[in-house]
Amino acid sequence: MKKTEITLSDILIILSKKEIQIKLLVGYQDSINGYGWHSVYYIQLIKCIEYCYKCRKNYNTDYKDDYPLNHQHSHRQEYKTIFAKEFRNETDMINELLNYI
Repeated sequence: MKKTEITLSDILIILSKKEIQIKLLVGYQDSINGYGWHSVYYIQLIKCIEYCYKCRKNYNTDYKDDYPLNHQHSHRQEYKTIFAKEFRNETDMINELLNYI
């Protein structure tokens, strides 16, 4: 898709299918130097990483497929912020988020 054709909604759908959690806050804030009030966007992308504690501890990998047969994976999750930024307009935010799709 071209940059002008893609919408914020399109980007959010693509990111969610990549198992990335999205925190989007929109508010109204006084601009710098008193030029009036503007919408402000804050977006945070959070990657959920599933892993086995035993595999990570013993083999330095999230999951090891050829672990001994009697091994039961100890499933855990960790959340890592991969992007967080505040924007003054939606177009700048969309252009920045295109790097993550």
